[in-house]
Amino acid sequence: MLTPSTKGRWIWRVDGAPQPSIPDGWGEGVLRHLRYQALTHVWVRRDGVTRCYLVLEGCPRCRPDGCDGVCHRALFTHLVQSTLPGVTLAPAPRLVADPGEQRLVVARPVGARAAPLTTTFLDAWPAFRCVTTWSCSTARGRPLVVGARLTVSTEGPPPTPLLREAGWLVDSVATLLSRRARQSPTITAVPARASAGPALQAALCDPRQLFGLAGMADEAPGVGLAAEPVEAVAAHGA
Repeated sequence: MLTPSTKGRWIWRVDGAPQPSIPDGWGEGVLRHLRYQALTHVWVRRDGVTRCYLVLEGCPRCRPDGCDGVCHRALFTHLVQSTLPGVTLAPAPRLVADPGEQRLVVARPVGARAAPLTTTFLDAWPAFRCVTTWSCSTARGRPLVVGARLTVSTEGPPPTPLLREAGWLVDSVATLLSRRARQSPTITAVPARASAGPALQAALCDPRQLFGLAGMADEAPGVGLAAEPVEAVAAHGA
């Protein structure tokens, strides 16, 4: 039986049917969640199959099938269930780094022109792991901020020029510090320090873009969010 780590951090796999429109309440709800807790979003492609994951921090009373308390992870689960009909929570396997993913960069958006790192952008590589961390805190007067770590296979173009075209700037120092994360058996959050422009905010508030639900429906229709405890998810910049 799965049990949470000592810090109560979990990873959830996202599946589901396409949504015909943006659900009422989703955008407002996810922004409210970010006032209290960072959200780490992960795209992974393995053997031609693309999956989406989320990393959330629960509490000591969290379980794979729920929570005995009312923590922010439980509230986020309720948000998903109430605004994305048919999505559920269930255990999922760990995301071990792929040996073929040898090129790693950490990047931050530059101004309003930065575009979301969707599967359309990531299709340039046959294998990848793209980790994006979102955070904000109105209590401290901070806007919505975001950072991303992209690890790609040796096949395909260099990631830096494509990121630059999409409005993202590679952080050389953060990239060097993140080399160890490539071989980590867990998902570590990315330093979220740069403001998210209009396109990124719109992507966060639209689950069709954030989760790629329409593109994943043919792979596994009707399957839900799946969860597994993560041993170390350091919410840098949260």
